[in-house]
Amino acid sequence: MFTLDDKSLTYLGDLLLRVLDETYKEKDFESAKFCMILSQTFYKVNADTNKPRVFLQEAIETHEIWKQIEFWEGIIKYSINEEIHNHRSFNNYHNESQSEKQMRLQSIGFGQLLSFSFNMLSFEISKEKVRDVIKNFSKIYKLPEELSSQIIKSVDEYSESIDQQVKMDLVDENLSAISDEIAGDNFAYVRI
Repeated sequence: MFTLDDKSLTYLGDLLLRVLDETYKEKDFESAKFCMILSQTFYKVNADTNKPRVFLQEAIETHEIWKQIEFWEGIIKYSINEEIHNHRSFNNYHNESQSEKQMRLQSIGFGQLLSFSFNMLSFEISKEKVRDVIKNFSKIYKLPEELSSQIIKSVDEYSESIDQQVKMDLVDENLSAISDEIAGDNFAYVRI
């Protein structure tokens, strides 16, 4: 992870938004994945101790590309194919049985689905849609039910922790606003 100052983070965010515009038009899954990785790598230090880091992701997470399930499916498919290609041994085992190749493919699919499930949630894709994507890819890559269930369970647990954090953040914001009003002259005292 790399720390940036405010100005650099803003400029990089603007640049990535422009890249994402073109990526979206061209259906360029590789570039979209790269932008996502960058957005989770660069951050600025925040004075707020409750949230000590502000990641570049916050600058790009509202882009239309992240709302499109088809784009997420394309990124996942691209990543699985990339992993298979990079896993040279996948095709180099002449004596390997078909079931051994299938197990390796399932392992790659499992890892990529688990990783992208968390990414989808962090870009505010609903838990239900993430589950649908998992089920779809589980069928395509013939993941055993126990692996698919394990991913869904992880998604549910992570989603619940995100929901709890959002609730805590809202309470903190409300308390901060009340505190600011009390500290300022905007608070009216009532005499009894």
